[in-house]
Amino acid sequence: ASDPSERHPKGGDKRMRENIGIGIGKRKCDVCVIDSKGNVLERRQYQNTPVEAEKFAEEMARKYKKCRVACEITGNMWNITFNVFEGAGIETKLANTFKMAIIAKTGKKTDKVDAEKIAQIMRMDMIPECYVLSADIRCTVHRKSKIHKLKSKRRNWIKNTWSK
Repeated sequence: ASDPSERHPKGGDKRMRENIGIGIGKRKCDVCVIDSKGNVLERRQYQNTPVEAEKFAEEMARKYKKCRVACEITGNMWNITFNVFEGAGIETKLANTFKMAIIAKTGKKTDKVDAEKIAQIMRMDMIPECYVLSADIRCTVHRKSKIHKLKSKRRNWIKNTWSK
């Protein structure tokens, strides 16, 4: 008999978990949820805002007790999704899309297609991950970046004011 801690909350093996792939866009995120056998359980979209992402992450955590998420790196738009899912206690991975040749080679490149491909690759435990700094360090870097931008803005304003 197997150890009860190795069992999935819905029954079955620990490997029996849902995999969520997220294709991130400027305004919306496309989501594909698949089971451990590769069957699509659902496809959804949510607005790419912190509030909507948080609602969605909480819903996924309730609905799929033992799930994991992978999202693509897209500029800095991945920050919202990554931070919210990580904060909800869901295992979250940031996929290196340059190394995910399967996405680049699909004929139709859309966030919807990307979401399913990411979920399928996640299911096979083959996500080429990007290194992500800890939440504390990301917050510090973000603050430092804001301060630097403000200093540059102030310096440029002074230069422009005095050069007239």
